[in-house]
Amino acid sequence: GDSVKCAECISKLIDTRRKHGSTIEARRNTLSHYQPPTDVTPKVIDALSLLLDGSPYHATLSNLPEPDPSSPTATTVLDIQSAIYNSLSIVQEIIQLTEQFEQNLITQQIQTRKTRIDAPPLEQLKEIVKREVWSASKLENLYEEVLNHPGTSDELRRSIEASLLQRKRERLYSLDLTDSNKESLRNDVIEMVNGIVLLKIPNELAWSLYFETADLESIDEYNLRDIRVFLSILPNSSMAQLWRAWLRLKNLPETEEAKETIPEDDSDPLDWLLDLWQALPDSVLLRRMTALLQWKQADYHNAIKAAEAALRALSDLQGGMGLQLNQILDPIIDEDPNQLDCRIARGYVHQAASRWAEARSDFDQVVGIATVDDPRYIEAAEEAAWCQVQVGNVEAGKKGLSQVIEILEGGEDDTAQARAWWRLGRATWEDSNLDSYQESYKQWITALKRSSSFAPAYTSLGIYYSDYIEPRDPTRAS
Repeated sequence: GDSVKCAECISKLIDTRRKHGSTIEARRNTLSHYQPPTDVTPKVIDALSLLLDGSPYHATLSNLPEPDPSSPTATTVLDIQSAIYNSLSIVQEIIQLTEQFEQNLITQQIQTRKTRIDAPPLEQLKEIVKREVWSASKLENLYEEVLNHPGTSDELRRSIEASLLQRKRERLYSLDLTDSNKESLRNDVIEMVNGIVLLKIPNELAWSLYFETADLESIDEYNLRDIRVFLSILPNSSMAQLWRAWLRLKNLPETEEAKETIPEDDSDPLDWLLDLWQALPDSVLLRRMTALLQWKQADYHNAIKAAEAALRALSDLQGGMGLQLNQILDPIIDEDPNQLDCRIARGYVHQAASRWAEARSDFDQVVGIATVDDPRYIEAAEEAAWCQVQVGNVEAGKKGLSQVIEILEGGEDDTAQARAWWRLGRATWEDSNLDSYQESYKQWITALKRSSSFAPAYTSLGIYYSDYIEPRDPTRAS
């Protein structure tokens, strides 16, 4: 009947696109206008999607009888029958293909765009591309379909749930703070996290977000029961090591039953924490604990460094999640406005979040307090000038950078000299005329004379050679 004919056509279409898609696409290219074979993964996905509920052919295909595995030769469309009566394997295949295709597309787009003259910084470009690709993605809906499927095993459910949370969290981080979708997506993530924690599911990302986003004035305010549950279900995780160090510091057992059996150990919990910095590079909690312990041990220099790192991690967390959590270094600066290291750290945090005016304010404060022979003076002066360029005060920025170069020239910091000359070239380029392009070229050459390994200058010169001189010089551009 019609259902069998429809099933046979779709089966052939799927088979053709799986096996011969790339060959077909390649044949369309002529030798004189060759293009690489098109990725036909979306076409395979489209073909497989014809078997899912919502397809215009699903009603017709639903008239097929249930498959009889004991008589596989009794029908020519056993694969289609199996898919119609249990779509789980089809959805899983579509998920796998979609994940692979989107990752390849993101990589390709980043490689294509990063050499453009108006390309944003690489990390920002990555977020832009991801945001574009994910905005058209159906992957989250596919994950939800697996989670709601009656045939999904507990193991598969946990795996898909982890993938869904990972994607939602990544998409949330890619959205600007001003994006109207950020709040609702954040609420989705928090709801998933709270559900996973409530059910005591061993999902490390969920528990990490649960602990890291807790807006608590004191680490002692964390729920001890939650910490012990986490240690019992994810005992080998890096976050578990962090909490073990904290419990050891507080002389608390890891489990309720172990109250009277706290093991003797002469190791310093601070050493445990320091060993985790590489394993937990984004953890605000770890850096906050480290700063607290170092402060209590009167190691103020390293405590401030750890607090600065905590503030940078906190800024990333705030921007990614769209949350406003208690600041870490603000009380230190409020108590002692002359804490120059803290001000510089906060300035860099503002820079990372593109809050250029706030960053400039912190750097200007340092310039106003530090003496000229203090290395922090020249560092802050350069960053303040760079902030001027970023907000459009190009002439003021160029003047500031020129003053910085006068101080740096003749010194021993080749990298700082190269960076200042390169930044001056970037500022000069903003004038957008032939004279400014040629002047920028000279400044970038000077940057390389100061430090031949300063990579940004090579990138800028490459763009100059390939796009802004006549005739074009692709050899030197490469």
